[in-house]
Amino acid sequence: MDYSQFSMHDLFRLEAETQLAVLSEALLQASSGKQPDDATLEAMMRAAHSLKGAARIIQLDEAVQIAHQLEDVFVAMQEARLQWQMHFLSPLLSAIDVLQRWADQQVVEPLQQHEVLQQLTAIVENNLLASQAHGLTQTIETLPPAIEPAAKEATAVVDSAPETERSTAHPTTSHVRISSQQIGRMLGLAGEIQTEWQWLKPLAANLQHIKRGNREALNLLQTLEDTIIQSSAAVSETCMPALQHAQGLLQHAQQQLGDGMARLEQYDRTVFHLSQRLHQLTVASRMQPFSEGTQGLKRMVFDLGVQLGKQVTLNIEGADTLVDREILDKIQPPLQQLLRNAVDHGIDDPVAREVAGKPAVSQIRLRAMHQSGMLKIMVADDGAGIDLEQLRQRIVQRGHAAPDMVERMHETELLSFLFLPGFSMRDQVSEISGRGVGLDVVDMAVRDVQGVIHVVTDLAKGTRFELHLPVSLAVTRALHVLIGGQSYAIPLARLQGTLQIEEASLKHSDGRPYVYHQEHYVGLVEATDVLNCNGDYDHAGVYPVLLLGTTQQTVGLIVDALVGIKDLVEKPLPEALGKVQDITSCAVLPDGQLLYMLDTQDIVRSMERCIAAQPSSHSNAAQQADGSVASLRVLVVDDSITVRETERKLLQAAGYAVDVAVDGMDGWNMLCANTYDLLLTDVDMPHLDGIALVERLRDDTRFMTLPVMVVSYKENEKDRMRGLEAGADAYLGKSSFDNNSLLLRVHELIGEGV
Repeated sequence: MDYSQFSMHDLFRLEAETQLAVLSEALLQASSGKQPDDATLEAMMRAAHSLKGAARIIQLDEAVQIAHQLEDVFVAMQEARLQWQMHFLSPLLSAIDVLQRWADQQVVEPLQQHEVLQQLTAIVENNLLASQAHGLTQTIETLPPAIEPAAKEATAVVDSAPETERSTAHPTTSHVRISSQQIGRMLGLAGEIQTEWQWLKPLAANLQHIKRGNREALNLLQTLEDTIIQSSAAVSETCMPALQHAQGLLQHAQQQLGDGMARLEQYDRTVFHLSQRLHQLTVASRMQPFSEGTQGLKRMVFDLGVQLGKQVTLNIEGADTLVDREILDKIQPPLQQLLRNAVDHGIDDPVAREVAGKPAVSQIRLRAMHQSGMLKIMVADDGAGIDLEQLRQRIVQRGHAAPDMVERMHETELLSFLFLPGFSMRDQVSEISGRGVGLDVVDMAVRDVQGVIHVVTDLAKGTRFELHLPVSLAVTRALHVLIGGQSYAIPLARLQGTLQIEEASLKHSDGRPYVYHQEHYVGLVEATDVLNCNGDYDHAGVYPVLLLGTTQQTVGLIVDALVGIKDLVEKPLPEALGKVQDITSCAVLPDGQLLYMLDTQDIVRSMERCIAAQPSSHSNAAQQADGSVASLRVLVVDDSITVRETERKLLQAAGYAVDVAVDGMDGWNMLCANTYDLLLTDVDMPHLDGIALVERLRDDTRFMTLPVMVVSYKENEKDRMRGLEAGADAYLGKSSFDNNSLLLRVHELIGEGV
């Protein structure tokens, strides 16, 4: 790295970061009670020695003393004068913590420093084969004052001998520190070069056209020459010189044109390869090993296990997996939270493990890998798993849903409650858990890097969280598709899979097509219907389908064709356009073709709405079974499919026309596109919660008078007042409402349905 702008303490902090990581990793490996091998002891000794030298340079004498004592411990082990004991672990880790605090420029109490030094000294002093240097130091303390200075000088010489022997030169590097913003600009320029290069192709085509024209002109002149030769001598004598001059000019131009086209083709190939290499190298400069983001995680898990009385080991796999540095930075807090949850919630206590016949030492796996063009990170424990019945009870106890509603929820929908703000499986609040803060933050952070998170649990066997992320934020690996004759792309990280469905395999229900895939019914929607674009593509009996959503709640988007997988550099849409429904950005293909990146969250919301809605739900009035028309139209906004379907069916049976939206943002889009007489909305929803939706409505003159009813899991007076103050006309709790209470409130607000 380029250290020219670093202060001395910055350099010490960087040195400490590296060396303390080596010490922590080695000590945690030794926590099993196994004597560290020679290579590990050598690495630990060198790390302590380097820390001592770095601390001495910045005159941090207290850190020098502790690093020196650490070095003495590891040297004694190397020379077999000291055998590893488990009780060494705590004081050694305490020493590392103190050094870390100094590196971070935090205050270290003198008493804490003194205790750490005493503990390290005791490790060596309590051994019968204490080092000669340490024995000499003890002797000095009893010498007469007259010879004490000379003795101390001699001790300094003895002490400095290992310094010379152990010193190691730091290898110089040719790396330069570059910010993510700078790399982003470089990548943008590389993308522009690739785009501008495409203009060479039409230029070459134009030159080729000119060359063909020249050839035709030469042919015509040759015909004219033959005609002149056959004419009279006077005409031939007069016209032939001019004709031959014109032929010469054209032949010379043809030769120059041919030479220029050859050079242009060579330039075209050169620029193409250079732009490709620049693009690839720029992208590669953003990548770093997954291990760069896992430092300190093993120590965190170990300390938390000690605090909770659990023996836990963290195993990290795929440390060399390359990850975009921006993604790695942003997912570090989510990974820490998932690991804390695994130790606190996932891992069962020692007694329960013994009864279940499990090993006393629990295992947590953190694994990173590239899979199908995406980065997949897994956090898995071998604990008790999540009891779905207990989860159902907790949902009901906290007023998030009525018992009959919870019983109809499938596993995926139940587990989604874990990501609600404020939701916790614990009754009591501790320093680690019980406040309901954690998984909602994890979910938001994962979405922020265009990823998704899935949770899988097996009772008594453990729980696994899977993060599906793009490999890089600089380049989006996406599937290129055709919809209505236009090119679109969808990020692979948001794609569950693809299918080629034969028409004979399609089934229909209520006029809607669906297919049975992997033990689930998958509703199908034409992409042209979702994007409101024209298209009469002939599928020839085979329908290409994009599988979106989650494993348990999958929907299928029928497109015209699957073109192939592309690595794309996304470009933002002009700010003047604002938020474009169903589109996030655009990209330019190598041939200069423009395509649009689909917003999968918008798309899935639109698809679910199409699947759930009645065939006539796009009109401003709904046709009833008896042919009558409902004059009152209601929009139901709820991210729970169970809740919104219950409300939809209830209101439709009462004679109302009902549309549904799957979250607040989807509801806002529908309100802007249609006319409604009443809005029913939940509170806790992704993208835009119910309170924010109501506030946005009341700030817009179009919706200031629209009646709004909040139907929420949150039923205390504080939440009720918050909803009413935001502008809601009524507030009803989900756990207490029944058919009559809901319909009564609707009648009060807008009257009875037809």
